[in-house]
Amino acid sequence: MTTTSPGIDLATLIADTEGEIVRLVRDRDPSTHGLYEMVRYHLALDGSGASGGKRMRPLLGLLAYASIAGEHQRALPGAAAVELGHNFSLVHDDIEDGDEERRHRETVWRRRFITATGAALLAIGVFGIAFTLGPPPIKVIVSAAMLYACVRLVRGFWLA
Repeated sequence: MTTTSPGIDLATLIADTEGEIVRLVRDRDPSTHGLYEMVRYHLALDGSGASGGKRMRPLLGLLAYASIAGEHQRALPGAAAVELGHNFSLVHDDIEDGDEERRHRETVWRRRFITATGAALLAIGVFGIAFTLGPPPIKVIVSAAMLYACVRLVRGFWLA
């Protein structure tokens, strides 16, 4: 067990984050199965046992929240949104750079040229915030901040 202080288990935080992400990227209807399958593949939440990365960004957010609130569950939608937004950038970075592998697996665009996977990652993250995180003013502020970060990221791709 990896712990940071009494009662905070890093493996639990990562598992809870992944559980929240899986909740957001589950199939909703047969017509979008392929899209969600690609999202889960990219995140390594497809049951393959592949590495999905360190989940460092959501982990840092959950640790910060837990240090203030004493628990992390209420911050899970934000943690999932941060991870989905980060992975949105990775999908598009792979396309821009022509990368054929990410984390020792074929990239999403090489499996099936589908830039919609990246867009879905971002949209699902914002959707998760909009329907679960706090009172309306907080939802609007956090969703707007995430979308603003996305715009800045896309500008960076353009300027690179």
